[in-house]
Amino acid sequence: MIGKDRAPCEKDRHQMPYIEAVLLESMRCHCAGPILLPRATTHDITFQNYFIPKDTFILVNMWSAMKDEEQWPEPEKFRPERFIDENNRLININHPAMMPFSVGKRACTGEQIAKVQLFLILVSLFQKFEFHFANGWTPKDLRGQPGFTLRPPICQYQASVR
Repeated sequence: MIGKDRAPCEKDRHQMPYIEAVLLESMRCHCAGPILLPRATTHDITFQNYFIPKDTFILVNMWSAMKDEEQWPEPEKFRPERFIDENNRLININHPAMMPFSVGKRACTGEQIAKVQLFLILVSLFQKFEFHFANGWTPKDLRGQPGFTLRPPICQYQASVR
């Protein structure tokens, strides 16, 4: 582990699977863009026994996919362990319902750099601070408010230097 004496680097990601699992579960629970930008079919298509005619307006609901009980047991619970196996290795990284950066040809081109940056920022914050809710406050709901993007819930945090 890296301790407090040096800044984290990208190479540390592979040695810290639980932090990666926390990031994956955070993205699953709180996708920034719950509905993808609109798309339209360019030709008639049948998808999972549904006929979709050419020029049909389509919206992809990522929020629904990442909260689907058939895909994720207890989807409303924050459980990073769903991305870790018994040998402390990452699993479910390519789960078909895990799409915080979208999928396919129109997936976010910045996905890899974003994941590295999220890791570096989270580890840097955890190295230097301890976080907790302020003054014994407890949240009623941490799901956030859906809209064009997902707004975080109103919370009262406190950080103390480690």
